[in-house]
Amino acid sequence: MDNLKKYSTPNGTIFQLNTFKGKRALVGDYLSCSYCFTKDVLESLGIEVVIEHAPFPVYERMRRKEKFDIIFTNNIYRFGTGEQLLGLLHTIPDFNTPVIIHTISDNINDKFIVKGFDGYLKKPIRQDATIQLLTKLFAHK
Repeated sequence: MDNLKKYSTPNGTIFQLNTFKGKRALVGDYLSCSYCFTKDVLESLGIEVVIEHAPFPVYERMRRKEKFDIIFTNNIYRFGTGEQLLGLLHTIPDFNTPVIIHTISDNINDKFIVKGFDGYLKKPIRQDATIQLLTKLFAHK
């Protein structure tokens, strides 16, 4: 592991695994001290990451049919919510990209899954939990 790239996260040091090399993620998050850790975890898994700071640009990219394998969204933005974004995304014809909510909020009684999200990750996201969730979601595509 000495030759592998290391990332320092709030959950400890992680190493480059490239588990999902070639995949692309669109991450909606407005706070750089938050999305930098999400970006590190995803990049450690070989995922190309694009950051958007508000819900509408996420929606616009998907409406224009930009290719992403997964979307991560905040629960709360400065202007709007992840739930509102999810609603907008589902107005796009043939939209079928999995949407994961990544938030500091607890997923009590699977409230985010009940609202229609494909997955939930608590911030700061962990590499192991992210692998587990993405493996499940990509297996169903």
